[in-house]
Amino acid sequence: MICNLSQMQNVTTPLPLGLHFAFCLFATLLFLVQYYRKGAAYYLPLIAAVDATFITQIYTSPVAVSALGILEIVLIVTCAVMAYRYSAAQKTLRADELKEAEEQAEKAKEIQKAQSDKDDHMVDNAFDDQ
Repeated sequence: MICNLSQMQNVTTPLPLGLHFAFCLFATLLFLVQYYRKGAAYYLPLIAAVDATFITQIYTSPVAVSALGILEIVLIVTCAVMAYRYSAAQKTLRADELKEAEEQAEKAKEIQKAQSDKDDHMVDNAFDDQ
């Protein structure tokens, strides 16, 4: 079978320009919504990583593609580190909130017990002859 070079797909830019732009726009909007919803800053380098792939639509030289590959690795590692730190901070925050809720429940229980004791003494003292 003879391979026609004009029918081969470009591996560097596998998506047509319009579809690639739509994908980048959709991903950017989705990650921006997640950033504002969760407040997690790791979505920002993720947006940059997705949008940086658009470089392949303009520059297809091996140097540009290699630079893009290095940039993508750096951005994805940055996202992973930031996501790990965010997760650890959220875990600590939840533990602190749980501890505070337990302390408040304990205080409420003590107040209720003190009020119950006071009410018991009031009833006992109501029938004392003095």
